Amino acid sequence: MADIQVKWYHSMMRGIPIMNGQVGRLITYLDAVLVNGFGQTTVTTANVVDGILTLNITNSETFQKYTVVNITGDDQLKGDHRVIESANTYIKIALNIPNQTFTGTFYVKYASLGWSKLTMAAQPNMALYVPKSSYSGFNLAVNDTYGSAAFVRICRGATNPANFADFNTLIDSVPIYTSATDRSYWAKNYTNNTATTANFLIGDGSTIYYQWGQTNGTNGYDNLRTGKMVGCGDIIRYMEEDTLSAFLVCGMIAASSLPSLSSSSIRQSMQVMSTLNSWNDGAGHSTFLGNVRGEKGNDTAFRTPDGPFFGSWSGYGTNWVDWAVNGTGLELNKLLACSERVVRGEYPGIYTLPFDFGGVDDMLIEEGSGDMAGRLIMFKCMSSGNTSYDNSSPSGATSVMAFDITGPWR
Repeated sequence: MADIQVKWYHSMMRGIPIMNGQVGRLITYLDAVLVNGFGQTTVTTANVVDGILTLNITNSETFQKYTVVNITGDDQLKGDHRVIESANTYIKIALNIPNQTFTGTFYVKYASLGWSKLTMAAQPNMALYVPKSSYSGFNLAVNDTYGSAAFVRICRGATNPANFADFNTLIDSVPIYTSATDRSYWAKNYTNNTATTANFLIGDGSTIYYQWGQTNGTNGYDNLRTGKMVGCGDIIRYMEEDTLSAFLVCGMIAASSLPSLSSSSIRQSMQVMSTLNSWNDGAGHSTFLGNVRGEKGNDTAFRTPDGPFFGSWSGYGTNWVDWAVNGTGLELNKLLACSERVVRGEYPGIYTLPFDFGGVDDMLIEEGSGDMAGRLIMFKCMSSGNTSYDNSSPSGATSVMAFDITGPWR
């Protein structure tokens, strides 16, 4: 059975934990998508005809097309599979085994990314998430004891995995510019209340990208088009000596503001890396775990149509990936990782568009061709401006990035 590394999720999926501004909600969400899976249901009947497995399920207990599900309870079927057709009462999966009908009891759920988790019984809202596979050896540290946002870092572990309540004891924790009053964060919602918000996550065994909706108190597709995109994980390194080349994209804010955010800045997202980094300070951008050669915590990573842009420095020509959608040519731009004004690698699985793609449907999935032949490409809308979470200054869905949802990313 093929190893399906890339999986994606959004907050309208059946059974996914809701996101709101209460303590522990990001931990609960990450537990589901990174570690455990979610939305399990019992298969009523199943059969294989000409290489297509049909799983019949209870009405409306279905799974979205092109997502990845995990089957348990039968040795021939167990494991992760991509859904190729979906309806209210069944899903279909390509499976190259002889025609047959299955009996007995078995189950299907949305598959997790296969990461693992370290936590403490005394601190259930703090955790270290360990990638399924990572050459940099990073962990994602999450302190979800706040309201509308969670304190996040990447590190190489904890001095005492049974007691890592003090984030200052994490090994090689970054961003190194985080002070006693500043926190690197991923947002959950506008304030510390129970109003649900939309979110999206895509990843593989060592990288995730996470988007939250900007609008206070809604969980719907319109809201999902408007949020900022952050993330963490290994870059696809170009230089073998860059053994610690992992990144974190996050917001930066005073710790006192974590219970109730008031706005979100474009500089705190993946989108800004497809344009420029005029601040060149690392805050709210990508920072590398430990050291990538120069031993700097403020190394950034981004991509522009004219090449990586570092303050007043610009260099390295364009690196296009050509493919076509419905017979019309479209170029996707790789998102490159830079350090000390040198291209060190690229972000896995994510692309920017070198022009305005216009009114694309959010989460539109198309088949690639050319260099992207055999891959499914998802277009993801997001906000590309500074935003007030209470909608007093909304920026709308004005940016599009693309993801390879087939993989592998490396």
